[in-house]
Amino acid sequence: MSYEVSIADDTALQLREFHAWWDENRPAARPCFAEALASALESIAEFPQSYPRYADRDVRFCRIDKTPYLLLFEVDSSVERVTVVAAWSTSLGEAP
Repeated sequence: MSYEVSIADDTALQLREFHAWWDENRPAARPCFAEALASALESIAEFPQSYPRYADRDVRFCRIDKTPYLLLFEVDSSVERVTVVAAWSTSLGEAP
């Protein structure tokens, strides 16, 4: 059973910025950012509860494979929905 995944508007914008930076500065990196992001989102949809909690919050996180980026997401099991609420990079400094 797969959960529905949505991405908050601010987070979608941040991911587009990460994608643009990655394509410009890491053109030979494999997998490409879009593939790595898609894979992370698919995994979150299939196994959202398997990811660790982020700090003391009711938020979980998933690393986008072979990148410095994390997706932070909330799980609503009652409606089988995951909402990605933040994207973060270690280069941004303090965590969200």
